[in-house]
Amino acid sequence: MTTFPPQVPLDDTPIGDPYFTAAEFRAQVANLATSITDADIEALCASVESVFERAAGRAFTLRQITERLRGDGTDTYIVGQRDARTVLTCTVDSVAVEASIDEVGMLRLPAAAIRDAAISVEYTYGMDPAPAQLKRLALLYAESIVGAGSIDARATGQQSEFGYIKYSVAGRDGATGIPEVDAFLSRSPAMGGYGVCRHVIA
Repeated sequence: MTTFPPQVPLDDTPIGDPYFTAAEFRAQVANLATSITDADIEALCASVESVFERAAGRAFTLRQITERLRGDGTDTYIVGQRDARTVLTCTVDSVAVEASIDEVGMLRLPAAAIRDAAISVEYTYGMDPAPAQLKRLALLYAESIVGAGSIDARATGQQSEFGYIKYSVAGRDGATGIPEVDAFLSRSPAMGGYGVCRHVIA
């Protein structure tokens, strides 16, 4: 049975497209072992998504999550996920209310919730559409995990008949060890990064 490096599971439900499909991965990897099943590839994709999203601090596909907040006497609250989009359900002390996510990603209730009220909100979040290069970089990292690439994506150079060839390095010491992928996941706009700091809920 094929196993992949364990990752902390994402605490939500995916509702958007996966980073890549089994068919896309098989098309990417010419010498993929025949023992790797579609279920293995789906598990690999989930592992890649976990690495990318925890490193970048945001979701690159649509997800939904339920959070529980505590009333503080106001009608506006910070939710825990970046790129919050649509409220699916919301209750205040078990009473359903019509809530929304505003233009800056804050939860807005129709009226102030009393202090210590139990607020439960289910909402969607994530980037839509995803950055154009996401699929290619996710496949590159996934291919490196199964060791199918002809050239190690983490290599900084290679010896050839013409001498030593040094590769350009887009980023260093990131979540994956692959410079191009880590540059994408970084918080540096100068490196083309899409990473952000996660919200902190006190």
